Amino acid sequence: MPICVLAPYEFSKIGENKILITSFLNNPSCRVIDYEHNTLFARNHAYVEDFVPDNDGGYFQLSRTHFSGWNGNYDLPQKYDEYLIKYDENLDSLWAINIDAYLENGVEYQDFQSMTATSDGGYAFCGEAGNDLFKTIFIIKADEYGNYLWVHGYDVNPHYPFRMVRGLFETDDGGFVMFAGNAYSGSQDSLYLIKTNSDGTINTKNYFEDDFTLSVFPNPCTDILNISFNENFTGIIKITNITGQIMINKNISNKNSETIDISDFPTGIYLCNIYNEEGNIIQNKKIIKQ
Repeated sequence: MPICVLAPYEFSKIGENKILITSFLNNPSCRVIDYEHNTLFARNHAYVEDFVPDNDGGYFQLSRTHFSGWNGNYDLPQKYDEYLIKYDENLDSLWAINIDAYLENGVEYQDFQSMTATSDGGYAFCGEAGNDLFKTIFIIKADEYGNYLWVHGYDVNPHYPFRMVRGLFETDDGGFVMFAGNAYSGSQDSLYLIKTNSDGTINTKNYFEDDFTLSVFPNPCTDILNISFNENFTGIIKITNITGQIMINKNISNKNSETIDISDFPTGIYLCNIYNEEGNIIQNKKIIKQ
């Protein structure tokens, strides 16, 4: 964890009696010293921010290696090429893997914010993604070599979807916690603490209405999805892909059934969330598009 930042320098305690000093203005850009200011070793790396201690005594970081250009929209984070880089205990690089493709097609920007080493030897990182039509936050899980395992997007309020996330920590049960908000600025900003299971899913059963039931069929589905309720319902049907991209956002009023055409959806797994008039999820179902 960084213990001091004095621009353009960052100081981090990285072990017993060791401090990492990084600066993009210095050559070498990375230097490890002891508490008596003796240099233990030095390395030169192009990207020097956010070195994170790994569980094996080494380090890792998410490195932005190339700026792809401004997209003309001040409201969207800019696009970088992102790499997960693994280092040994002497900050010598061992491998690097590009993680841009870990989010699905349709994502026009992504901005990784926080990362953590996980107890299974792998890595997890969270960030923000979207395009001009949707914005969401996500967690990506990778194995010990940075290979993709799963991704999940998150949303709790259909009216003010999540747009920012900060901090990602593994919990004792193997899940994750992170802080999220639904606006960068303005009057509709709320802060949430999100707790996930080890597979990135969220337990929302405490918010469900036990006397309200939802059925979706056929499932798997190729074209027309039938949604039925056990009573007349007023609220919102929202179908998202696994990154949180909103595919369907439909208001219904005093109905006990609805049909949704998903024939144009790419093959994959989707989540059908049912929101009441207060904007709370009261039921959901996983949908498989064939």
